[in-house]
Amino acid sequence: MDSTIYAIANLGPFKVYVGTTRALKQRWAGIMTKLETGTYEHPTLQAVWPKWKQQRRFTFHTHPEVAAMSDLIGREQFLQDTQAAPFPVNRPLPTQPIHARQIQAIAAAETDTDLYAVAQIGTLLLYVGNTRTLKDRWPPILASLAAGRYPHAALQTTWNRLGGQRNFKFHARKTLLEMRHVINIEQFFADIQIDTLMGHATTHPPEPTSDS
Repeated sequence: MDSTIYAIANLGPFKVYVGTTRALKQRWAGIMTKLETGTYEHPTLQAVWPKWKQQRRFTFHTHPEVAAMSDLIGREQFLQDTQAAPFPVNRPLPTQPIHARQIQAIAAAETDTDLYAVAQIGTLLLYVGNTRTLKDRWPPILASLAAGRYPHAALQTTWNRLGGQRNFKFHARKTLLEMRHVINIEQFFADIQIDTLMGHATTHPPEPTSDS
């Protein structure tokens, strides 16, 4: 059984994987340097760093606990550290840094006519997918929330408090790129990378769903 303990830096709503307790001091110093110099690879975290840096805190977790964090920033480093297979969180493992994918997305945004679904649950925003993938993506998310097993704790708590109330909004790629604090945003970056490569685009309006 793996008895290694892993450190997570909590910055407001963000969870950042740092490393094992043995690597914490060296790893965190490197992350801090990037954040302070404006060169950290995650653009949203970099943008909110000035707001949350004085309120950061560390929590410590076992391997299964970290693997279950679907909204974890720095998951690639965790997988390298553990040499484990990606935890199945309904999205492919990113193959490029987020900032590189974002630059590609912005370059293609002017010609993209696809629409992307975001579920609003209270004040929280959850990216689901585009109009082609919504029907496949939402049912397992809904089932996970209804069973109390969704890996984002704040979202699960809000879902429980509101009794499952939610609504969907549909956004153009460029609009979603400018939004902040969207849960599961890495899936969006993976989707637009795939869409760009495959040449997918649609002008069809979203179809209503029975449980939206």
